[in-house]
Amino acid sequence: MSYTTQELSLQLPGKDLQDSTINILRLNDLGTSLVITRGALGDGETLRSHFEAQVAKLAKQVKDLRCSALQDVQVGPAQAIVGVELRSQFSKGPEQVYQFQLGVLLADGRRLLALSYVKPTPLDDADAAHWAQIKHSLSLNG
Repeated sequence: MSYTTQELSLQLPGKDLQDSTINILRLNDLGTSLVITRGALGDGETLRSHFEAQVAKLAKQVKDLRCSALQDVQVGPAQAIVGVELRSQFSKGPEQVYQFQLGVLLADGRRLLALSYVKPTPLDDADAAHWAQIKHSLSLNG
């Protein structure tokens, strides 16, 4: 089985690979990070139910979780990528976390990507504009 990232390509033994990698892109000039997480839906799970379960799990791990309602969205240059989105904030130890999150399914309908725009300070209009730009530029390759 072939596995490729931006920096490398590998041939891996076996046929059943689940990519659960996480990429953290630090946008230093914006004071934020973009976290890209890969996963897969469980049996009977939808993108919405997966995100609802993740929020419930997060609520047990952090303090003062506040979330917007999960919204259905369409993103990408042609607004053709269907996903779900929310905005949240919480305390994790002494740190405050503020984030926009987007979940989309890949073409096979079982694998998913979650994008999180994360800051240690409250999100403002400039952050919302940067987040909108990221969502508009999204193109799926797999």
